Amino acid sequence: MQFRIVSESTFEGRNLVAPVPVVRLVLDFAELADRSPARLGPIFTACLEEFLSVLEANSGGGEDSPNYSAPDFRDDETFRIGHVVAAIALALQRAAGAEVSYAAFDGGADGTPGHQEIAYEHRGGEFGAGAGRMAIVAVIELLKNLNTSEDAEPLV
Repeated sequence: MQFRIVSESTFEGRNLVAPVPVVRLVLDFAELADRSPARLGPIFTACLEEFLSVLEANSGGGEDSPNYSAPDFRDDETFRIGHVVAAIALALQRAAGAEVSYAAFDGGADGTPGHQEIAYEHRGGEFGAGAGRMAIVAVIELLKNLNTSEDAEPLV
């Protein structure tokens, strides 16, 4: 399974993409672009929820920090893999102490089948971009669990 970053841009301050500093990624998810995390099965969503909860539990915000909660990927079939990448990228940054919460998704990105565009808030250009790249690796690792799962739809 090969995911590819088609383009990556970092925007500082208010910009044409978002009202906050964001990293914008156009991602090629190939055959998984139209799959929701819910359709990938309960093993995938359980692993994802556990991963996000560990990251959020270790966020460096302290007692006065806002309490973030990840989207419920189990039952909502409107979510796509791009949403998962954005949620993980935000959670990774929060675990490192950044107060970030904004994310946006466009499933039609550039009109190319399989492409999805995500934009997520960052606090520090390369730091935010790195969180997105790490999030993609995390999704690939989570998807490896599906190779032995009997309750998920076939990936191809």
